[in-house]
This record gives sequence, structure tokens and C-alpha cells, in this order.
Amino acid sequence: MRDEIRNKRIAELYLTGDFTNRELATRYKVSRERIRQLVIREIGSEKYKLVRQMKKERTAERIKENYLAGLK
Repeated sequence: MRDEIRNKRIAELYLTGDFTNRELATRYKVSRERIRQLVIREIGSEKYKLVRQMKKERTAERIKENYLAGLK
């Protein structure tokens, strides 16, 4: 029961975009692969792929903004 609640919480935190697999793995003392498996189990693999793509795009935007800010 506790594990199910913890797994749901991990998936929720991952979906917010505030935490990476590495941060969640450190916080919950499990491997990054385990975090990936938990999130996929909770939300499904297709949605996981979409979330990963969104995070990559967000990161690329942030890098571009920081780079352009440094040029000014």
C-alpha cells in the first residue's frame, strides 16, 4: 500500500517537470531506471515519451535563452 502511494507520488513529481529522474532517484534512494519504470507503469509509455519530449524542448528553450542573454 505504501509503495503504491509512493509510486504515484513519484509519477506526479516527474510530471510536474520540476524534478529529473536523477533528482527523484536520489530523493527516494532508488535507481534512475527504477524511477523510469515506475513512471511508465503509472502513466503509460506513450505519455512518458510525450513528457520526455516536452522536457527536452523546455531545456532547449532555456539553453537558447541563456545563450542569447549572454550575447547582450
